[in-house]
Order: sequence, then structure tokens, then C-alpha cells
Amino acid sequence: MSDTEAPPASAPVRCRRSPLCLTLLLFLAAVALLAGTEAFKPSSALEQMTRVSRRVRELDLSRAERRWEEIGWAHDLDAAVLTAHRMHRPIFVFTVKGDLEGAC
Repeated sequence: MSDTEAPPASAPVRCRRSPLCLTLLLFLAAVALLAGTEAFKPSSALEQMTRVSRRVRELDLSRAERRWEEIGWAHDLDAAVLTAHRMHRPIFVFTVKGDLEGAC
């Protein structure tokens, strides 16, 4: 049999010790171990919605963590000056040249 010929259909498929093959075997072993856990048990739509809603409440920001949302934002300096004057608040000017991504 040459290198270009396919092996016969009855020939066993062997997994060489390649990283991809070993990763796949590890993944399948993990799935087999987790198959009996809560994550893989079927549940009703109501149970799923309840679980997701509970998780969203757990991860939601607290009132103290949302304090930054009280900052007034303006798109230009004129609007910021008018708003600051009306509300008797200072102005914080943030400027950047170019793209903000990667600047911080």
C-alpha cells in the first residue's frame, strides 16, 4: 500500500500521540465523568428559567457598584458647560487622540 492509498475499511483507526488526539480523549473522558452530574440532567423550561434568573441576580451589580452611572456624559464641550452650569457641578474633560482601544 502506498502513502496515497486509503487504508482498508477493516483496518483499525489508531490514535497517534498527537496533542489533538490526546485533547479529544481528555474531553471525552471529562464528558463521561460529568454525565451523571446536575449539569447534564434534563430539566423543565421553568427550572431552567429559575436557575438563569437566580444566576443573573447573583451577578448583577449592586447599587454601590452602579454609582458610576450617575456621572453625566456629554458629547461635546458646549453641552458639558451648559449642563455643569445648570447643575452647579464641575467638568471633567477626557480626551484621546486616535483610537481608545489599547490606550489604557
